[in-house]
Amino acid sequence: MLNEHYLKDTLQNLKPLEVFDYFDGPRFYSCISKSGQLYLVFWVDETEKSSSWLYVQISHERYSLFKMGNIAIRESFLHSEEGYVFLVTVDKNKEVDITTLSCHDIPLDYLPEPDDFLDDSQSYVSLDTNTIKAFIESLKSSSHQLELSKEQQAELQADIQTIETQETSPNPKAIIIIECLRSIRHQLESLIDHKQASGFLKRLGVLI
Repeated sequence: MLNEHYLKDTLQNLKPLEVFDYFDGPRFYSCISKSGQLYLVFWVDETEKSSSWLYVQISHERYSLFKMGNIAIRESFLHSEEGYVFLVTVDKNKEVDITTLSCHDIPLDYLPEPDDFLDDSQSYVSLDTNTIKAFIESLKSSSHQLELSKEQQAELQADIQTIETQETSPNPKAIIIIECLRSIRHQLESLIDHKQASGFLKRLGVLI
């Protein structure tokens, strides 16, 4: 289990992926950590002094099943793969308190009804699509100047094409875009001391 300092730093630096429920702000959404770990985040309570949320780690495979409506929202938390969830309370001063709860100890009134499944039409990508589009256009125009092997160039072009396909989709999949950006980052990291590659890596650092 993650130590308290690392856990707090990880949860506070998650990047949003998809929002499933929105009312005066996101109430149920997914996030991804710097290492690629996915989380579901569910609002459970709010008082004058603080708001509380449940965070649960979820694998990419289980996330796909959840998105397809094969796993109930409640079950995603009550039967998490790790056997526990995090109760995160944020006060009005933005101070964060994190409690690790066994799945068996989650109050049922924190969660939706057992037959409440995700409707995929509810979700939408919360990535900065305009910034990603500008990044991809710039990368395309400069890719021939990067010192990549033929195999790397082919992989780069495949990632770019996949992202562009998602950008034009009526229901873009944030997780696919994120994975392609991570693949692009991995390829650029192989270009040691390459000025243009370093510039693209800095821009990627803002996106993922």
